[in-house]
Amino acid sequence: MKNQGYEAWTSRLKFFNGEFGFGPLKRILNEDGRLHCDNGPAYISPTRIMWYKNGQQHGMDADKFGSILYYYEGVRIPPHFFTKPETVLLEEVLRNPNTEVRYVGMKVIGLEKIMALPTTKIIHKDVDQFGRERILFEIPRVFTEPTLYVKVVNSTAEPDGTFKNYFLCVPPNMKTCLEAVAWTNYMKAEKYQPSQES
Repeated sequence: MKNQGYEAWTSRLKFFNGEFGFGPLKRILNEDGRLHCDNGPAYISPTRIMWYKNGQQHGMDADKFGSILYYYEGVRIPPHFFTKPETVLLEEVLRNPNTEVRYVGMKVIGLEKIMALPTTKIIHKDVDQFGRERILFEIPRVFTEPTLYVKVVNSTAEPDGTFKNYFLCVPPNMKTCLEAVAWTNYMKAEKYQPSQES
């Protein structure tokens, strides 16, 4: 025999969960005031439901989350980007109709991994004046025009003595690493000749 009281309660719970997201209980913003969290939901709003009959509380209270939303720099992203990042595939990311979600998905996968994929096109390689390798590469199908990044090496060592790679997004018309790095410093390639590191 079915418990009709319980079914009515769960039905009410589902209705309220969909209609009323009271809160927010948790709202994480970045320094620009946009919803952002790199390791979990940036927005959680709770809904508390109790089942009453004839003015008496029956069953148990249930705390249901009205909304559990994941954001990265103000962009709402699929939950598994952070809950199971190892399952995110480039093909899935590139199929997403939202360009900002595709961009975040690439960050989740990691540009080191993306750079090693056979679909990634290396445009130019060189070595800077301090002997560090730079690579200019294109990732297809992220935005409507080609998406270019230049990989550079940080001049300051990490605490363990290693040097961290950085990936700088540059315009699609860049042809050389020098031109791309100069562009990130608001300069033309021929004028960008740093003689020392800061």
